[in-house]
Amino acid sequence: MEPPDDRAGYTKDEINRLGWYQPVYPDEEESRRAADRMAAIDDRLAEAAPGLRVTGAFRHGVGIPACIRSGTEAAAAVIHTA
Repeated sequence: MEPPDDRAGYTKDEINRLGWYQPVYPDEEESRRAADRMAAIDDRLAEAAPGLRVTGAFRHGVGIPACIRSGTEAAAAVIHTA
């Protein structure tokens, strides 16, 4: 039996479009702070290890489509810094 698509009150498509911050942090200010923390991690990582990128659905979405998008964006960023 498949689990419901909207267990968190959001569909997978909405989570992938909004990013995971919205469902986890429904308060707009908390969601913004979560996105800012992820951006700060990216900035520190880029400074400490140029060319290294962290990918995965945990970053900005849920499921395989989010992983693919994350990997594609990371590959483009690595190529751009090379």
